[in-house]
Amino acid sequence: MRELADAIPLATLLHAIVVVGIIGHARSEPIQVTIPLTLNLDQYDTIPPDDHIQIGCLALAIYGEGRGEGVDGMRSIAHVIMNRTLNPRYASTPCEVILEPYQFESVGADTSLRVDVVNLMNGYHVSIPHIPDLVTKDLIYDVADAVYTYKIMDDTYMTSFWAPKAQKKLNRPPPKWSYVMQEVATIDEHIFYK
Repeated sequence: MRELADAIPLATLLHAIVVVGIIGHARSEPIQVTIPLTLNLDQYDTIPPDDHIQIGCLALAIYGEGRGEGVDGMRSIAHVIMNRTLNPRYASTPCEVILEPYQFESVGADTSLRVDVVNLMNGYHVSIPHIPDLVTKDLIYDVADAVYTYKIMDDTYMTSFWAPKAQKKLNRPPPKWSYVMQEVATIDEHIFYK
């Protein structure tokens, strides 16, 4: 923890002094006591490099699994990935969860997104591919950042599984695991299971 004075100019510090109160002195003279405000400014530092990598992996997964979704659908996909990081049956970081075998079609063994996730984890600059619209690209990164930093509430009820509604439309059978799970939410084009 750093002192406020180390990080904030003196003029700002003078405005941040907290007046604790008036303490009676032995001669009944009031003495005004001031204490410099101490904050944990470490929480306001830039996001650590590894967190940028994890947010990037989430953004790639959102792109791969839900680029045609609205914000709610993108957010829900990211929440499922984050929920898996809290479950001891899965890896502890979004990048590792995304790379687990047979979990996400868009990041399967022979996809360019898998290569992008691995490159990102190895420190290479990777951008979301194939989106000429910068607003969409920024939106995907913003959703990934907000979910990773827990700024957005999880509306999937802490689920760890989803399946696209399109499977029904395409006459594809639902995933085998869905028969033993309870459907808890439908958000945009995905069904979420617990």
